[in-house]
Amino acid sequence: MQAEGKRQKKKAGLAALVAGAALVAGAAYWWTRPPAGLPASGSAAYRETVAIFYRGLAALEVGLLSDARDGFEQARALAPAEPAIHANLAVAQVGVGDDDGATASLETAARLAADSAAVAFLQGQIASFRGQSDEAVARYRRAAALDAGHLRARFALAQELERSDDEAVLPEAREWLEEVAARRPDNLAVLLERARWAARAGDGPVLDDTIARLRRLGAAWPALAVTQLDGLTEAAAAGDAARAATLAQLLRNVLVRTPAFREDLARVAVGAELIAAPLRRFLRMPSPPATAAPPDGTLTWTAEPLGFGGAAAPIAAAGGTAGTSGVAESGGAAGTSAAAGRITAAALAIVHGGAEAAPVIAATDGAAV
Repeated sequence: MQAEGKRQKKKAGLAALVAGAALVAGAAYWWTRPPAGLPASGSAAYRETVAIFYRGLAALEVGLLSDARDGFEQARALAPAEPAIHANLAVAQVGVGDDDGATASLETAARLAADSAAVAFLQGQIASFRGQSDEAVARYRRAAALDAGHLRARFALAQELERSDDEAVLPEAREWLEEVAARRPDNLAVLLERARWAARAGDGPVLDDTIARLRRLGAAWPALAVTQLDGLTEAAAAGDAARAATLAQLLRNVLVRTPAFREDLARVAVGAELIAAPLRRFLRMPSPPATAAPPDGTLTWTAEPLGFGGAAAPIAAAGGTAGTSGVAESGGAAGTSAAAGRITAAALAIVHGGAEAAPVIAATDGAAV
């Protein structure tokens, strides 16, 4: 009887152990399985979704809106629960004139990511593009509330409020701009807006502070911009707010073509060439890591003379100016004549082999190749 009791206890213990293992396995499955509507990370469907998504982004950037729409529709079929896909599809649909489709896609994105500042900001951009200023302001406010570091939402909100021409909201617009200026005190695009708005409001202290900041950034400006800044300084000192506002706008018009202005503007605003800034990362699916391709260990260079059958033919090296012997230099000393079939340079060069021979890439490290 005692032996039988021990066997029963062992069976019971084994059964409990098996049940516990099954419970742990089941819990692990439920915790690790992908949410409904999303492919498992690393699966073939995931890799295909990633490839299509980023092709769609590339198509948006170069203006191939129909291709972008088609791509995001394919991605939506593979991952219908990914908000970023629906959001970017809306951008493409607006571009091709499908307003109803864009509205539906935006609503889906917002439902799937209700607390996403990126989606709220996108809603604001598309509303602004459609001329729906009140809707744009509401969406920008929500994006700013959801993300304390979202400078683009704050800058866009300030500009949208100013465009309303409602004097009652201009103080709020300036508050949003001041918040951006406090976080980006040397941003040229922000400072030029601040100068114009301060002049418009007759706010001498803010205008003087902004001019001082601009003066520190002006060492590499075009001469015309420096002249405009001098005029702005004189107008501010004279208390001529109207003239200061005009000169602040003229200064912006000059600097808008400079790389420094464009780079700073891109940090706080969406490029004018875009309907809206698309989402570049997934919101629910894991985004793929940015990894470099492994080095190609099979790539080798073979140095050998480049003959042209005794006839002098021009040789083009990247980025240089023509030398006296028909050789285009690329930052180093000119090499020997093209007739000798050799060139000395300090960079890679595409060497044209004449009418019948194919071009050759010459690896140059200062030695003749």
